[in-house]
Amino acid sequence: MYDPAEEPSGNSAMRMLFGVIGLNALAFIVFKIKPELANLFYSSLETLKNLELWRPLSSIFVNGDGLILFLQMIMLLSFGVMVVRRMTASQFFSLFLAGGIIGNLLVSLVFFRHPEAPVFGCEGAVYGLIFASAMIAPDFQCYLLFIPFPIKMRTMAILFLVIDLILMRYQALGGVIGAYLFMRLFMRELVLWDILDFFGAKGKEKSVPYVFTNRTPRENITVSGEGKVDMNEADRVLEKLSRTGINSLTEEEIALLEKLRKEMNQHSGR
Repeated sequence: MYDPAEEPSGNSAMRMLFGVIGLNALAFIVFKIKPELANLFYSSLETLKNLELWRPLSSIFVNGDGLILFLQMIMLLSFGVMVVRRMTASQFFSLFLAGGIIGNLLVSLVFFRHPEAPVFGCEGAVYGLIFASAMIAPDFQCYLLFIPFPIKMRTMAILFLVIDLILMRYQALGGVIGAYLFMRLFMRELVLWDILDFFGAKGKEKSVPYVFTNRTPRENITVSGEGKVDMNEADRVLEKLSRTGINSLTEEEIALLEKLRKEMNQHSGR
């Protein structure tokens, strides 16, 4: 008999990821058909003064431009896949909301001279998620369209942050702040990189490269000169990592994940 408690957290979180994308798409269609409904969902400093405290949350799902929303959902899917491997569905959704709410609140506060100005969109939630993925997997290499070589996630996060500061994109900056606070307060065991390290804070001594868990072959993988990696054991270690964080892993378990990472890089040609 199916027991939801036995389901890997990544599976439910992955469904939550697609649910968030679907909810944004559905809301966009509804507001295009009935634009007057958006007036009930957007946020502003004036609505906050009227104690309409749900609006910083509801405004996340009000998006005016279809192309921008499409690009943001592509980014959400690309980086969200990395995050959901380590979180439960509720943790992932809370992270998404933390970035979105703080991002929209920051915009309202910055433009306090215009309390009636509407604030909406999920930019803060998306950029917060990107920053959180860098905190979880700082050394994971990825490609950006305008950079012809792979860069580390933390380098990309810093690059985005500098661009946001230069362009004064307060919604994205607020999203980064919200995601950072959420990760430091509630998901400390997953944090392998902290941007405050640049200001003299000491990072964690123990680190393991990010490893995807959606492998297709279930048989043992041969590691050159080092025997075989037991995939059942690797599954157990990855499950433990997703539930209790890297600090719970033994040196042997970290070494096993390092072997697995090396072999997967060889198979992918990296």
